[in-house]
Amino acid sequence: MLFVVLVCFLLVLQSFRAASEQRARELDHARQVSANLAQSLSQHASDIFRTTDASIIGIARRIESDGFNSANLDQAARGMSARMTVFPVMAGWAVSDENGNCLTGSLVRSLRQCAINYKDNLEYHRSHQDDVSYIGEPFQTTAAEPWLLPVSHRLNRPDGSFAGIITGDLSLDYFQHFYDTFDIGQLGSILLAKRDGMLLVRRPFAARNIGRDLHSSHFFQNYVTHNLNGDVEVASATDGITRLNSYRAVSGYPLFVSVALATNEVLAPWSAERRARLVRVGIMVGVIGGLGFWLAAYIRRGRRLENAYYEAADAFRLLAEHSSDLIVKIGRDMRRHYVSPASRSLLGYEPEDLLGHPTDDILYPPDRAIWEHAFNSQIDDTGEDVQATYRVRRKNGDLIWVEVNRRTLPENEGFVVVSRDVTARKTAEDQLTQANLQLENLAHRDGLTGLANRRYFDDALQTEFARARREGKVLSLIMIDVDCFKLFNDRYGHPAGDKCLHAIANVLAKLPARAGDLVARYGGEEMAIILPNTPIVGALQIAERARLAVRQLALSHEGNGPKIVTISLGVAAAAPDSGATAPVDLIKAADGALYEAKRGGRDQSRVAQATSAAEIVHPSAAE
Repeated sequence: MLFVVLVCFLLVLQSFRAASEQRARELDHARQVSANLAQSLSQHASDIFRTTDASIIGIARRIESDGFNSANLDQAARGMSARMTVFPVMAGWAVSDENGNCLTGSLVRSLRQCAINYKDNLEYHRSHQDDVSYIGEPFQTTAAEPWLLPVSHRLNRPDGSFAGIITGDLSLDYFQHFYDTFDIGQLGSILLAKRDGMLLVRRPFAARNIGRDLHSSHFFQNYVTHNLNGDVEVASATDGITRLNSYRAVSGYPLFVSVALATNEVLAPWSAERRARLVRVGIMVGVIGGLGFWLAAYIRRGRRLENAYYEAADAFRLLAEHSSDLIVKIGRDMRRHYVSPASRSLLGYEPEDLLGHPTDDILYPPDRAIWEHAFNSQIDDTGEDVQATYRVRRKNGDLIWVEVNRRTLPENEGFVVVSRDVTARKTAEDQLTQANLQLENLAHRDGLTGLANRRYFDDALQTEFARARREGKVLSLIMIDVDCFKLFNDRYGHPAGDKCLHAIANVLAKLPARAGDLVARYGGEEMAIILPNTPIVGALQIAERARLAVRQLALSHEGNGPKIVTISLGVAAAAPDSGATAPVDLIKAADGALYEAKRGGRDQSRVAQATSAAEIVHPSAAE
């Protein structure tokens, strides 16, 4: 009788232990999901703000260089409008002077509007001379308008004094809609906030949360202020719901992203399984207890122990048969000796259809290397799990991703393999990877011409300049400007001007033939070609090919002397022993040659005066 009580106690204890372990696994899996999503959203936010920085910094440099007159501001407006077309998350922009008076912008309705919308941005840049962006407080131009988040850069006068700011206004609706696309449960939340505790975006949306101060919350005080990256289980200061919270800092910016999954939603399937388990265990305990009382009067204690053992074994097998994961026993011959009923839902096969067959008969051939690593590992009895993820083919021909856990049986009798369908998870991961690749490509390409943008050009020139100096090679640069392009725009309109630039870009992109050459849009109607390991003579030949190729387009231009669109080109080169000590020296040299080409009548190529090295010839010799 004591043995029966002990068996019942062990069954209950094992049930609670299994439930506790399953609960821990569910929570660990949820933490991994929230951590991965938080990291991805952090990278996404970083890419958005970096792209915004790149958009406004280029315009800021041009305004500082050319001045704050109406023509330059109009040109800046056109540049920002073009950027907003290919970067819809930027919903507005503005340029204001040191007193907060709006000079130009997409949402400007009054002179003092900038002083109101960008008050904290102006105060920050007025007191800080650093060249970093500043993220201000979100604002609405009117109560009916969407919320905007200003990202600003300081504008300086030639003497370095404060001249004003340029801001790019990001749409918080974009982040809200993007976060709404993720399936994190009805009670899950995603938020984007500044490191000082200001809440910017939160899913689920509530207008009162925008700009709310989280600094005094338990979550912020006890976790975020001590570590910018972490995973905690904490009750929300907003709605009091306990969640598994993964937060990650946004690289390069004073922001962090938090993804929180409601604990009760994460554990909902586990709770249902626990209730079912308790019912089964209750039935088992009742059966074993009843049998124990009945057998106590008729058979010996040893017989009772043997029967209790077999009853317990059957009960545990019943649990395995009802598992949603596919459980397979594989012998030393690498054939299936047991297949659980979950094969019907997971693979579409009856268990008996798979029994006795080789383990790799439904394996997708391209994933064989992964399978062999998992199943050809040395068989031992250490009990260590081997995990792998690969594709198999269902009975209907469909491919699915499965995650398998392989454990070696005692005495090297084979394996027990537990498999589960992770197709949905793999699909989501692939989609997120593709989205990040698309964002990265947008950050490197000019939206109008399809050429490399200014930021990519600057990075490439810096890299090639350093390589040329390190390897003792020549680096050539061609600066290109469309002749009388302002007159072209005035006569034919900006859409025609855009088509003209696009046509010229297509011609230029086909000229360099080597992998290291780069054609980029430098700004406005200016373009550039980087030619590594190319002497000035070769660069001049390419420049002339470019000039003639543009002429052959025969694009009508009544405001230009030849009555067609032409270009002027300046060519410069930097040799190991030349006077160029930085990429900017090479740019200045090519710009100077371009100026000479313009002054000499346009539609021609000019070579900059070389400083040294036999490979760089004098302009007169090249011409």
